Amino acid sequence: MSVWHVPNNSPLEHWNLASILRYHTERRFLTLHGGNLHQLFKTHPVRYNVGSCSNRGPSIPVVYDHGDTETTRQLYGPNSRSTGLLFI
Repeated sequence: MSVWHVPNNSPLEHWNLASILRYHTERRFLTLHGGNLHQLFKTHPVRYNVGSCSNRGPSIPVVYDHGDTETTRQLYGPNSRSTGLLFI
């Protein structure tokens, strides 16, 4: 899976230059979770304000194509940065 963070309304032909972050996985983790994001979120639904986050679902390492852990951390608010945890 590959994820690109691109500003809204950026024309497709400029995404490579406009991207803020680009990263991908290398472990084909979706095959273990139904083969697509729809099946993954059926098994691990996103929920708001449910209290403790003891089971956050799968954690898959990413490889950065543009950006790095520190530039990602700077995109979060100061309270989030101080926890030492970064979830993508």
